[in-house]
Amino acid sequence: SYAVQGNASFNGYLTYRVGSFKNTGPVPPKSGVATTYTAKLVVSSQTVVNNAQVIFSLPVYVTWVGAVGSNVIYDSRSRLVTWNIGTVNANQAMTTEMQISAKPSQTHVGSSLVVTSGATFVGIDQATGNKVQKTIEALTTDIRDPGASQESGVVVK
Repeated sequence: SYAVQGNASFNGYLTYRVGSFKNTGPVPPKSGVATTYTAKLVVSSQTVVNNAQVIFSLPVYVTWVGAVGSNVIYDSRSRLVTWNIGTVNANQAMTTEMQISAKPSQTHVGSSLVVTSGATFVGIDQATGNKVQKTIEALTTDIRDPGASQESGVVVK
């Protein structure tokens, strides 16, 4: 049974200047040139969630670089990223950061670059046994750095 619990929260976004990694490459992103970004994911729940994980995939023009901690795994064959969280305690935010490299092409010029699939947070609510599931839209190069403009993510020639 699929029960979407309203008490779980899941967010994700990219940064360039802030976070655990030193990023390189042009901002705004430039066609044919790689830029690295830090992807930050945050999950929380009002109740205890067990067997919690976040799953998403990377498009072909995005390269996996690495993650903070050993519980984020990248499978280069399937291009799937899995964050094995384990248990999310009640009212406790869990975060992770990973670094990806995006190399847009001519076809991407003029719009923000999509760098992940939609991402899904899944787990089991400890109290009810129901499945918890929250999906967010694909992450893009619209970075959330302090002072970043909306144009920061738009691919240029």
